[in-house]
Amino acid sequence: MFTLFVLNLIILGVVCAGLMQMIKNTRAEIMALKKQVERLQARLDGITHSDTETL
Repeated sequence: MFTLFVLNLIILGVVCAGLMQMIKNTRAEIMALKKQVERLQARLDGITHSDTETL
């Protein structure tokens, strides 16, 4: 019985570690996407700003 409890704790720890790694990877991807969106917004602002100057 004690062996099953210890084995259960080990499995739970491995699953938690895997989930934590997935969350870290997802956060990194979200931050990269946010940076890309900010860059695209800056480019779009530049394009629309130059268009209003020519009008």
